Amino acid sequence: KKKESTNHIPYNSKKVDQYFKLANKFYDAIKYDSAFYYANKTKLLIDPEKELSKYTSTMFILTMTQQLQGDYPGAQSTIVETLSLIEKLKTQRYNFKFHSMLAYNLTTLQEYDEALYYYNKALNLKKEKARKIAIKINIGYIYIEKKDFNQALKIFQQLLNEVDSKKNKYYYSAILNNLGYCYFKLGKPDAIKYLNQSL
Repeated sequence: KKKESTNHIPYNSKKVDQYFKLANKFYDAIKYDSAFYYANKTKLLIDPEKELSKYTSTMFILTMTQQLQGDYPGAQSTIVETLSLIEKLKTQRYNFKFHSMLAYNLTTLQEYDEALYYYNKALNLKKEKARKIAIKINIGYIYIEKKDFNQALKIFQQLLNEVDSKKNKYYYSAILNNLGYCYFKLGKPDAIKYLNQSL
């Protein structure tokens, strides 16, 4: 018997690029429905192994449009799918971005213990101090939400003493504000001082 021939559809990188550019264009224009539509079309055609950077950017747009439109369960599925493929391809390049996005998503869904797990995982993946400070602020915020003000206070006190925290006004203000809030919830007199400094 002759072996049956299999017709393979050739990879259409031009069509992928067309949809990808449209997804980015609409995302930048804050037209999230259209951005999601073209990002999804890109996802259906793209070969992640051939165009990993384009694939992760596409999945980023899908996740962000889902989050911005309040579809956090959908965003979580998109992130988990992306991380699964990233791990399969054994690349570390995009791990930090998607681990921190998953942690944020879980925080929004009030799944705080899971969020802490992924924020700590992200913390171990990144070397840039500014990014680490942002993650630590988010971890401190989760402890506030869990009403563990002593643990949150400990985190924000450590952040306050880090030299790099003072280099970013936004981060420094957030640290002072959260520190003041923790002191307030714990009935400490220093609360007003830190809350005023954060303004």
